[in-house]
Amino acid sequence: LSLATLTPSSGVAALPSDYLEVKRLTSEIGGRTYSLHYRSPDLLGQYELISGTPEFFTVRGSNVVLGPSFTSGISLYYYARPDSPSADSDENWIMSAAPSLYLYGMLADVGLFLRDDSLIQTAITMYQSAAASLIGSGNAHAWGGKSVLSIATD
Repeated sequence: LSLATLTPSSGVAALPSDYLEVKRLTSEIGGRTYSLHYRSPDLLGQYELISGTPEFFTVRGSNVVLGPSFTSGISLYYYARPDSPSADSDENWIMSAAPSLYLYGMLADVGLFLRDDSLIQTAITMYQSAAASLIGSGNAHAWGGKSVLSIATD
């Protein structure tokens, strides 16, 4: 999760180059923080031509569009694209947390090249297991390592 402060012009602000998806968008007005709510591009149209306190946003191409139009800074909490390694010593968070994702993804590609269905299936199964483990670890971290919901079965 990354944080960027954007400064819109006429209610439009450029998204960061590593942007993947909005987690939360907020504006601060008079010392109070307000969350903006997502609207589809079609629904936002009726709000973007007026000025005022922003309530809604949408994403159009590589921009975030606010409605009503707003020119003060906004905080964007977003999912960022991981850096691509370019040298042998480079490392990103995926390589640190779950290096097997790269290995199993590569093995699936090798299986496709060799037309080896068994290798493809094994690599995909192992990839899915590693991905599920990483997602579970991320969810536990988001909730302070505590379970949010427990279901007891008798």
